[in-house]
Amino acid sequence: MRKIMQYVSAAILLQGLIGSCLAETDEKSTLISLQEAVTTTQQPADYRLNYGPGVFQFGDLRLPEGEGPYPLVVIIHGGCWTAKYGLHLMDAMAERLTSLGFATWNPEFRRIGMKGGEWSDIFTDVLMATHYVDNLASRFNLDRQNITLTGHSSGGHLVLWLAHQQQLINKHEKLNIKAVVSLAPLTDLSKVAQDDSLPCHDTVGGLMGGSLAEFPKRYQQASPVQMADTDLKIVVVNGDQDSKGFYRQFVDYRQSMKKRSRKISHLEVAPSGHFEMITPGTNAWQDLEKVFLRLK
Repeated sequence: MRKIMQYVSAAILLQGLIGSCLAETDEKSTLISLQEAVTTTQQPADYRLNYGPGVFQFGDLRLPEGEGPYPLVVIIHGGCWTAKYGLHLMDAMAERLTSLGFATWNPEFRRIGMKGGEWSDIFTDVLMATHYVDNLASRFNLDRQNITLTGHSSGGHLVLWLAHQQQLINKHEKLNIKAVVSLAPLTDLSKVAQDDSLPCHDTVGGLMGGSLAEFPKRYQQASPVQMADTDLKIVVVNGDQDSKGFYRQFVDYRQSMKKRSRKISHLEVAPSGHFEMITPGTNAWQDLEKVFLRLK
């Protein structure tokens, strides 16, 4: 097994961080802070593997005990698509799911603020990392018929983007995406660009390679509320004390899906700001854990 470097100096990453991506809390709040979420260190994964030739085209694979075949959860991290955050944000979640009998694939990808983090590169990497599951399944006895996609915050946006591109994620017919569990997602990037009260407002232009006025079609192509239909099972999760902007984005998505006669499942976890839902041991996580176990 390949040893993996831990992020132990994460406090440095906090300077200049996007405050809009945080839950709206006061000084007396006991909600998990961004600093606590980032600085939590975990055990190294079982394998670090490259899904592409690029420096950031790699992922961490964790395998449960037993011989398999293992159900798989693909986990896409958040951080407003920026280089300041990486896959280690999801380590605790990945470890816990693995202890419950899931294999977990936690990929890294190019992000805003790094070379190769321009428009379409992030989307390309997430798609490549998902397709790489076919390779992983062959090597590590993963269950191709039991795959769940999940992502948090901007990662929640990316997994919904994947869900609405079934022709792309179903490139390998042997892979069966059972469900998409999207945690506090952004769903309408046009509104994110126009409304400075919404999370990730300051960074969405970097993701799109320019403003909404410059590239309206790009924003449409990247917004689940405006994309082609999907018949995948969708579960959206929100925290009861998270930024209200995340809930407003969910409502927009629910309305969009309702117009297509599609029903999505919704879970509000409590008490939860932005990070409780990805932190094992919290009440919010316990509710989310039940969702994954039902999908298993």
